[in-house]
Amino acid sequence: MSEVENQKDVELERIINAPEVGEDTPPESSPEITEGEPQPKPEENRVPESRLKEVIDELKATKQEIKELTQKGAVQPLSDEEKKELEARKFIAKAAREEYERIQNEKAEAETKREADIEEDIKFYHSIDKDFTEKIAEEIGEKYGTAKSPISIEQAYKIHKDLKEIKSQLPGAPKPKVPNPLRAGESVPAEIPKEDSSKSIWDIAESIKQSLKK
Repeated sequence: MSEVENQKDVELERIINAPEVGEDTPPESSPEITEGEPQPKPEENRVPESRLKEVIDELKATKQEIKELTQKGAVQPLSDEEKKELEARKFIAKAAREEYERIQNEKAEAETKREADIEEDIKFYHSIDKDFTEKIAEEIGEKYGTAKSPISIEQAYKIHKDLKEIKSQLPGAPKPKVPNPLRAGESVPAEIPKEDSSKSIWDIAESIKQSLKK
């Protein structure tokens, strides 16, 4: 057996002996789509975890049967029927291993596409609010989502937007700067000419006074 096959067997043994894989969670209802926002990505190509579990269980059982027949053959010659059974089990194990690798490849491709979609959505919402970054999206996702029920970038952005609104209303929060209203009798200050920029405030006042006498 080659080194590559040995590595695959070690990986499969690790997965076979791992804790049970949880059942699939039902898909959430699609959120209302707002015009201009990224649309939810379909998950029709997602590989069910239940199918992966079936393949691993089948491979585990087949490998055990192969082991028992091989051990028996080491003690005494196998009958023709047992030899056929051993070859059949080896064929099933090979098919199960190939199915396992196919599922793993599909999962890897789906994960790559999911990461690209996430990056695209973050860029979209960042163009709306520069404070919304990949780091902010990750922090919100870790706090409000779970491994089985992750939140979408759209949901993360809405949470970010709500939190910003709440923080802006807290005591001591910086207020947006607005022009002070003019009092009764006041007029808009005239722009200081460039030639007066080097004069003192008293010289400028005297110049304005003289111009009013003309």
